[in-house]
This record gives sequence, structure tokens and C-alpha cells, in this order.
Amino acid sequence: MRYSLLSRFRGALLGAALGANLGSEAPPSGRLGYSRPNIQLNRHPAWAGMAGASAESLIRCGGFDVEDWHQSCVLAWKPDDPSTEAELTPVAALMAILPLVLFYHEEDLIWQEHLWRASSLWSSVGGWKWGLWAFAYGISQSLQEKLSPALAIANIQKMAKIVSLPPDGQDEAPLVEVDKLADLLATKASWDRAVAELTAIGGEKQRLSPVRSGAPSLNTAFALALYSFLSTPEDFRLSVVLARRTDSHRQLTGAIAGALSGAYNGIAGIPLSWQMCARQTDTGRGLVSEPLPVEPFSLSPIPPPTASVSLLPLASRLFAAWAGIYNLNRQNIDSSASIIVPMLILACAPLGLA
Repeated sequence: MRYSLLSRFRGALLGAALGANLGSEAPPSGRLGYSRPNIQLNRHPAWAGMAGASAESLIRCGGFDVEDWHQSCVLAWKPDDPSTEAELTPVAALMAILPLVLFYHEEDLIWQEHLWRASSLWSSVGGWKWGLWAFAYGISQSLQEKLSPALAIANIQKMAKIVSLPPDGQDEAPLVEVDKLADLLATKASWDRAVAELTAIGGEKQRLSPVRSGAPSLNTAFALALYSFLSTPEDFRLSVVLARRTDSHRQLTGAIAGALSGAYNGIAGIPLSWQMCARQTDTGRGLVSEPLPVEPFSLSPIPPPTASVSLLPLASRLFAAWAGIYNLNRQNIDSSASIIVPMLILACAPLGLA
């Protein structure tokens, strides 16, 4: 194993945050550079609260409790009036889904079932379910160290045909983008060519389906993010910087590419200068601040969302809950933490070894 599973948990959450923050601003003109970006993780965007609410629900309930999870996400997204359903932004939906996939990454059938159930709670997700599946598939395969770019795109093509069966006579939304994505990866096309061809497909579908105005452009964003990662899987910085160089949905493409590359390369793959830039916030206020003293853990009603979300401690707690640590408050979780695979415990039980 090149990277520990805890490192991949941390890399996925921090990578998504870095990518989304980097995509919140237009890229500089001129050649593609490697200078340190202006990443301001102390802005506490609403989508960061979605990641925290989703993860804390999984930790509190010991798994996916759909009512608790949904209530937590709604409260995090619209704390002033959670009784009314506010339409999620794509980045917020993605950040809510990410902890769910991390928690169930090794159970393919279970994470897919929970993914469809979670996404069905939000009407805005309907037009790009294939993209969410492709994103979750990439995270799951990376955490299991099974991800192969060539095999990944083949499986994404197969699943897109299933997910995209057109209900009510609607068009087969993502198939063109996915097929074009496979062609671009096979020919090792340049980023500029990928952007031009995938954007052209999205524009044409936008013209033919004005009623579903958001879905085509979002399908294009998912395709571009997948291309930026699958074409440069070993280079976190290049994947995220490329994903930023699009005309629309830069936050979404950045978050997808950042999460996928972070899960694949672990937190060690994120440039240290970027991590240091993210840490340069007030103590206890930044998205990646060091953990503060933990208050007693209880199964009380859902607490209101806090003003900040510390992603690295959150990733450690989520990893601990997945690993089955009994008392999350008293366990000091670091990169040397070891785990026991659940199926191994079941196999050893009849022998008296568990």
C-alpha cells in the first residue's frame, strides 16, 4: 500500500475543498503555471458545512440513517429556515455525498444503493446522476487501490447507459459526453481540445433541450473533471489546475478533480505549499485547523451547524467510525492507525480468533 487509508480519507476531503476554493476564482491569463494559488479556506462556504453535516450524521448514527442524514444536510444548507427545501448547488450536493462514499467505499452494492437513495432526496440532482456515480466509483476504487484509468472509463461508459435510460421519453443525457470522454482519453488529447469538444457537446444539448437547461452543462463539468483527473492521475496539482481552466462550473470541476486525486494520491500527494496555505488561518477557524478539545459525544438531537468545519479532524473521525473505534473521543487517530477488515473478523470468529 503506497498510502494509508486514513491518508486517502484526508486527501479526498481536503482535495475537494482545495479544488472548490481554487475554482471560485477565474484562472489567471497566460500559460499554465505552478505558482502557489490564493486559497482562502477561512471563508467557510456553505458547501463545507454540507461535508461536516454528512460526516457527523454517519459518525453519530454509525452508518447511513436517511432521515438523520437528510435533516442534518438541510439544516446545514439552510439553517435559518430548515422547514423549507432549498435547492442545493452542485458543489453542495457533491460535498454531502463524499463522506457517504468514503464510509461505504469497500461495499460496492451498498454505496450505490445509498447513493441513489441520497440523490433522490434532491430534485436538482436528477439530470446528472451518472456523474455522481462516476465520481463515487472513482473514490471507491481509489480507496481500494483498484483504480485503473482505462478500466475506469470503460465501467463508467457501461454504467452511464444504465443510469441514463430516458424516462418519460427524455433524451439520453450523458451518453455523448461519456463516449467523447473515452475517445479523448484514448487519444491523449490536449486539455484545450477536451474543453472545446466537450463544451461543444454541452452547448448543442443545451440548444436542443432548453427545458433541462442545467443538466447538459453539469454533465460537461463532470466529464471535464474526470478527464482532468484520469489524464493526470499521479499529479494532484496539475489535475486541479486544469479543472479550473473551464468557462463554467469551475468550482464543481475543481471539487471533483480534487477529491478524486486526493483519494488516489492521499494527503501526501497534495503540495505542501497548498497545505500550508490552507493552514494559515486563525486557530479553530480554518477548514483544516488542528483539532480542538472534543466535547462529550452523545446521540442527542442534531446540533446546529458550526461556523467552521475542520476537515482533517473530521476525516480522522469519519475514518475511526468506519474502522469501528468504540470511543471516538478518547482515541488519538494518526497516520499510523491500523485497522481490522470486518470480513476478516467474521472469518476468524469460528476459529476463536476474534
